[in-house]
Amino acid sequence: MNIREICRPYILGLVRPIEKSARVQVAHEIRSRRSQLFRFAMAEGRAKEDPARAVAFAMTRQKRGSHDAITDPTRLGEMLRAIRETDLTNPQVKAGLLLSAYLFPWNAELRGMKWDEIDWDAGLWEVPGSHMKMGRIHVIPLSLQPSLCSNA
Repeated sequence: MNIREICRPYILGLVRPIEKSARVQVAHEIRSRRSQLFRFAMAEGRAKEDPARAVAFAMTRQKRGSHDAITDPTRLGEMLRAIRETDLTNPQVKAGLLLSAYLFPWNAELRGMKWDEIDWDAGLWEVPGSHMKMGRIHVIPLSLQPSLCSNA
C-alpha cells in the first residue's frame, strides 16, 4: 500500500481490535510507531500528513498505573538491602537504583552523569546547565552512604 493512501480510518481500524482485546497500551504503542513512520516519510517528502497522530484522540485513554511509594522506613531499608544483595543484575543497574534512592536525580541526569561532574571534596554533583531544560547548573548533594555495589 502506498503511504499516501493510508488514512485515519485505516489506522483506527488497525488499533481498535487491539484496544477491544484489553491491550490498550499495545494499541497506543502500535499507533505511536506508525506515527514515527509517517513523520519520517514527511521529512523525506513521501507523505503530506501524519494520520496516526490524529487517531490518538479517538483511542481509549491509557490507564496510568498506581505507583505506591514506600513510606515505611523498615520496608525502605528492606528494599535497599535487597538491591544491594541481589545477584540477578549487573553492578551498573544496582548502582543506578541505589543512586536514584539516595540522590533523587532525574533518570536522564543519572544516565548522562560524567565523573568530572562530581566534586568529591565538596560532596556535590554539578549537572551542567547544557543537560538541563532551564539551562542552569543543577547541584545535587552527595549522600554519605557506604559503597553502592558492596554487599556490606
